[in-house]
Amino acid sequence: MLYRVLLLSVLVVAGCRRGKLVMSDTALGSVGDNEEPQDTGTVTGDTSEAQDTGSGDTGEGDTGSGDTGEGDTSESPVDDTGDEPVDTGPVDTGELPPPEEICDGIDNDEDGEIDEDFPDTDADGTADCLDTEECDGLDNDGDGEVDEGFEADSDGDGTLDCLDTEECDGLDNDGDGLVDEDFTDTDRDGTADCLDIEECDGLDNDGDGVVDEGFDSDGDGLPDCFDVEVCDGVDNDGDGLIDESGAYGEYTWYWDADGDGVGRDSVSTEACDASEEMVATAGDCDDEDPAAYPGATE
Repeated sequence: MLYRVLLLSVLVVAGCRRGKLVMSDTALGSVGDNEEPQDTGTVTGDTSEAQDTGSGDTGEGDTGSGDTGEGDTSESPVDDTGDEPVDTGPVDTGELPPPEEICDGIDNDEDGEIDEDFPDTDADGTADCLDTEECDGLDNDGDGEVDEGFEADSDGDGTLDCLDTEECDGLDNDGDGLVDEDFTDTDRDGTADCLDIEECDGLDNDGDGVVDEGFDSDGDGLPDCFDVEVCDGVDNDGDGLIDESGAYGEYTWYWDADGDGVGRDSVSTEACDASEEMVATAGDCDDEDPAAYPGATE
């Protein structure tokens, strides 16, 4: 046994010095009874060295076989000293790693989804990193703020213009620079029907389908603004005056100082009615003498 160990050591040292040691198999066969164990290993030094291919069964029922020493290239590389395996690092297969998804609106990893690894706070299909804030009551860009940059409230009702709706109230509720633009303005005077009032102008100002309603003081079916005053004891034109000067059908009245029923030509007035001192007949040549008047007995 001691002899075999010494022999094996000598062979190993010789192989290391030449730098051509390939493999040393120290496997020993089984030892049975009193028989000497046989060397079944193969040591390779220089290519000119003889190889030991011995193998044998040295015990009953115990079979040992030696290593043939043929080159096994699957082992880890060995450095020149035969001490430790050399770490060659990761094996480069020549294949590129799979692409990673980035927030750019493109399906980078080709899985059929776009920016699926990034949050979409408003669930509109655009990731927060690409989304922009809109005035919709949602946090579109995922910054924790809602409708920032849309603080205008033109009508001061507490609702942002971008979320407000136009009402018929004479205010610009939605901040678009227009007032009551969504409401009808039948007479086109710039005031929506819902705020307009009827005027006597031949137009339906309030959009109720009726023209100049409430403007017929004499009840003749003709609006006051188109009616004329006549001598009838009624305010025809709705100006608050009855049979005022200039009314249709007025008479010329003459001053009758002596009360003879005939007035002097020099003093007259136009009116529907006149005072007792006024008469409709003129031609009194002497308005100071009641007996003197046209047609009187001389």
